[in-house]
Amino acid sequence: MNLKNIRLSGSDLKIIAVIAMFLDHLAATVLVRCLVTGVFWDQAAWYEVYQVMRNIGRVAFPIYCFLLVEGFIHTSDRRKYALRLFLFALISEIPFDLAFNAQVLEFGYQNVFFT
Repeated sequence: MNLKNIRLSGSDLKIIAVIAMFLDHLAATVLVRCLVTGVFWDQAAWYEVYQVMRNIGRVAFPIYCFLLVEGFIHTSDRRKYALRLFLFALISEIPFDLAFNAQVLEFGYQNVFFT
């Protein structure tokens, strides 16, 4: 297979990023709690699975940053674009806080949109 012939669209990149982010968040929320509570018999093997899932998840952030810049460059109204990003940051904060802090709102640690 020749890598020069591979072309990824913005939608392809979004799908890759969503899958990577899902694996990362699944490991960071569910799997880590299972490891801490001792649900698994072979903790060392499951810790390796945890590490692999978290490492796969690290791919998502640079892809989303690239897509964010692409959207910013190609938008017709940058203020509306920034407002949509801010609104999504606010909306996504509640599920983020529930998943990672078990609270509806926790102001010590925000989702990556605020970064």
